[in-house]
Amino acid sequence: ELNEHCELKSGSAYARELHWGSDVRSAFSKGSFDLILGSDLTYFGHLHEALLLSLLQLSRPGTEILLAHARRRSEFEMWLERFDVYFNITLMAELPGRTLPKQGESGASAMEGSKDECVAVAVYSLELR
Repeated sequence: ELNEHCELKSGSAYARELHWGSDVRSAFSKGSFDLILGSDLTYFGHLHEALLLSLLQLSRPGTEILLAHARRRSEFEMWLERFDVYFNITLMAELPGRTLPKQGESGASAMEGSKDECVAVAVYSLELR
């Protein structure tokens, strides 16, 4: 119902597995995506280069890339410097703090624990320079 007045009445969306940093050009043609969405992709600094390489292979001028992540610590923002060389980066939104399991906890033990952390979620738009 919310989309019934939208001008765009057609299109498609799909999700596929992608191994960051590998040569994806045989599986995905460059520029075939209008929009690339990602969430919590910038958490591990050692994967920033691989993520950047994949985004550069998949995007073209005009491709909108939206990345969202929880702002846990300042070192998790280091991806911004590396990506800024290739992309114009705009902070689109910063959502109020959300309670998340404390770093390093997962699964049932995280849910049972009382030491959760409250962090803001940032949403960034990236476009090729």
